[in-house]
Amino acid sequence: MQRLQVSFLDSSGKYYNPFVDQSVTLVNRKLASALGLHTYDRARTGLTVIAFKGGGKVVDLPGGPITVGLGLEYRSDEFVDVKEVNQRNGNIVGLGGAGNASGWDYIKSAYSELTVPMFGQQFSFPWMHTLQVVLAERYDEYSSFGDAAKPKISLLYKPFEDLTFRTSYSEAFRAPPTTELFGSTLVAYQSGLTDPVTGQTGIYSTRIEGNSKLQPETAYSYYAGLVWTPGSSDPDHSWWRWANGFSTYVD
Repeated sequence: MQRLQVSFLDSSGKYYNPFVDQSVTLVNRKLASALGLHTYDRARTGLTVIAFKGGGKVVDLPGGPITVGLGLEYRSDEFVDVKEVNQRNGNIVGLGGAGNASGWDYIKSAYSELTVPMFGQQFSFPWMHTLQVVLAERYDEYSSFGDAAKPKISLLYKPFEDLTFRTSYSEAFRAPPTTELFGSTLVAYQSGLTDPVTGQTGIYSTRIEGNSKLQPETAYSYYAGLVWTPGSSDPDHSWWRWANGFSTYVD
């Protein structure tokens, strides 16, 4: 085995012993201090949201008031990750990181909601106690993915006071956040893994990093449910008064 000869720190002609703790001998301590490396990884995220919301009753109908809600929103999403040069170039294996990363995205949004009571209050009939429709729309404009408009339609129906049916259909749009798009490289090492191709067992590395080619996700949701609260409308005179306080639902 070849040993390292120290030729600085007033220790010329002496040798570094790798089998003892660095604090045991003066040579080891000085050499370890001289070879020490200071590194850093400075990461930060920034989120700015500005929103304006408003709404209220528009007009009274026999079945109840028509209400409307409106909103405007601006959102800025920023991600920055700066590493020391040795870590940035992948020279420090134990830290498992490489490369700087940064990204920025902003979204302009507008949304609205309209509630229309078709039956209810003074305008109700047997098996048509309440019927209410809610129409909503959301529009988003992304600096990185273009624009998307997604609707939501909800329906509430009560044949009588103690039984409620609810159903809705909605669409959603999710753009990848900046950390998923621009995240820096993270390298992890795992031992005891077996390569399925070669059959060899050893230490292997896995890499996790952002992917600027990620595409947005679109969702379509359907919901239906009912709620039954027997005797809640008139617990003193209802045949179901013995079950007052009981409620069950199915979604």
